[in-house]
Amino acid sequence: MNSAFSIPIVKYYPPDLDDTERDKIKIAELRAAQVIARKQSSVRSRAEKETLLLRDWVFPIFAAFSNLALNRAKEGTWPIHKADSESREFLKVLASSAGMNSPDAWMAGGGRIIRAEIQNEIEHSSEWKRHQEKLLDLVDAPDYTAVSTIVDVEALNGSEPKKSFEEASSQQPKPEVPDLAASPSQGIAEGAMVDLPELSEPTKLKLAILWDALRNKQNLTDEDVSGYDLGRQWLLGVVINPPHGMKLGGLNIGHTFEDRKRAAGWLGTDPSVGAAEAWFRGIDSEYWLLWCTTRDGTDYKVYAAWLDSVKRDIVVELKSIWEGRSAATDHWLENTCAPAAEKAISVLITGRISQAQKVAMNRLDLKARAENDRRQNLASGVSGTEPTSAASGAKKESDVSNLKVSGGSLTGTNINRLRKECGWSFDQLAEKTGLEKKLILGHVNGGKGAHPRTMKIYADAFTKALNRKVTVHEIES
Repeated sequence: MNSAFSIPIVKYYPPDLDDTERDKIKIAELRAAQVIARKQSSVRSRAEKETLLLRDWVFPIFAAFSNLALNRAKEGTWPIHKADSESREFLKVLASSAGMNSPDAWMAGGGRIIRAEIQNEIEHSSEWKRHQEKLLDLVDAPDYTAVSTIVDVEALNGSEPKKSFEEASSQQPKPEVPDLAASPSQGIAEGAMVDLPELSEPTKLKLAILWDALRNKQNLTDEDVSGYDLGRQWLLGVVINPPHGMKLGGLNIGHTFEDRKRAAGWLGTDPSVGAAEAWFRGIDSEYWLLWCTTRDGTDYKVYAAWLDSVKRDIVVELKSIWEGRSAATDHWLENTCAPAAEKAISVLITGRISQAQKVAMNRLDLKARAENDRRQNLASGVSGTEPTSAASGAKKESDVSNLKVSGGSLTGTNINRLRKECGWSFDQLAEKTGLEKKLILGHVNGGKGAHPRTMKIYADAFTKALNRKVTVHEIES
């Protein structure tokens, strides 16, 4: 092929980026263009060109955008779910600019849909894994107790979300939290079906609306699906005339039957997988919140079993919009689409289980330390769990509790007062609430503000221990 191909340019930025941030992306783009200009003379085929553009143009520019998005999430300019969704959208922009669009983009009248094989390469790249790991690090940061990766329906329609997921959730009835302490992980066989906890009716409605919005976003309405089905039959020679309105100019079908067969396999795969992934994130965010707020959130295998059931339900729902249209589409569904969706969701599940394991390890570590402190106190002859005199030989906890609260806040003073009223050490307060001890000390002694959900956790723990109603208002006033 002609090695002097055109170097793509970035044509889209999120509208709320300032000039300094856009300049950072532009600098990465200029550097990537220099690399492509140096290497393009060695390109001998279309496949080599695509590999060069992916590795030396798409990934470096995406890495710059990822850093920008993560910084915005750290600063609170973007919520974590927006940092994730904007990064995914920008990656589509880059791949589309580099000519890596799926034929489905033409079938659907335009849009950014990455070809399945390119998407697979992206998901296994070190750049993408690094981006995901840094997102998880943000989630694991103190005072961030739940991941809000659900896609706001308004954002799907192109406008800014009016409320964060936390704000929206706080205004809805909370789902009933199951007692997982009675569900030991040894009782759950790997791959076994489990009963998912019941979600509240408003949450179910929200997820149903999300699925409808995703189908519209990914061009998977009944009309679109019928068009894909007819296009597949035409490509395979089952019908003679192409579907009305089918744009053939950009499909690059090829000339042989194998080319047409491969193109038939593309139709509908990428949007189906994209919709399944986004819907999984929305559903998962609800079950993650349930698991994190259980009395015993150490059994990550329970959460893993939930996610496996969610995956099965999503694949069943995805099949329901495709099944029975034609033998060609049924074959494609079973052999291409459904396996691709299952694989994509499995990748997401792997990351979420890894995060759940971290949470479980942290909680078990807190329990182990609390038990060790209890044994030390018993060995030293102290009747309570918190030393009260220098003769006890275990001053560490009391030293911390006696720190001046003058540099803290009224909320911190009240948390400390209620802790003492319960007769708890800071380690015991951490165990009862599932919060990090470092975070609690930040609230008590450092004057650090607490998230509304964290305040609710404090209030519930004190209410249970004191046998009286302790409200968030009491702690803050």
